[in-house]
Amino acid sequence: MSDYYGTFSTFPHSYGKPKTTQQSVLEYLYLEWKGRRGLVYYEINTYGMFSYQEPLLAEAQDRHSNESSSTSVIRCELIIARLDQFLECSVKLYDKLKIWGLVDVTIEIDDVFGLRMDMDAGSPFPSEWLSHQDKIKVSMSVYKSELVSKRLEILKRLIREIFYGFNLNIQEEVIEKCLSKHNRLDLATN
Repeated sequence: MSDYYGTFSTFPHSYGKPKTTQQSVLEYLYLEWKGRRGLVYYEINTYGMFSYQEPLLAEAQDRHSNESSSTSVIRCELIIARLDQFLECSVKLYDKLKIWGLVDVTIEIDDVFGLRMDMDAGSPFPSEWLSHQDKIKVSMSVYKSELVSKRLEILKRLIREIFYGFNLNIQEEVIEKCLSKHNRLDLATN
């Protein structure tokens, strides 16, 4: 699928060198792009596990300092785009693997204590937030059919729970405004 956030041309991005193991396909690349550095990794196995990792930290101008310094931030809209894209790709994968039952969805964001969540230019979100937790972990179990019929509700719930880790009770209208910017509100038919 297309990467509407714009980091890559597709999600998950293929680098042309997938590695095959006995029961999975994986691909990885070290990324250095727009202040973001780290391993981009995905793995898909025959049992339905779909794992994706991407560095979220980016360098941004420190708005709290009069000097021209930068600070590490996590881009709010990147998290929303990746969650949305991950859920859509999961449905496509599970259709191909003929998986129809319960799906466990887990999102982990490590080492976030003291980090700021920053907004992209023109973002519908308020300014920025600071995390007081070391790790944010959100898990939920849903039926594969719900990933299609209730994907927007599931996505909103995951986003709200992640943002609680940044001390923000985000409103549904704000999430919808962000998704509508990329024509992603009608998720059941995309």
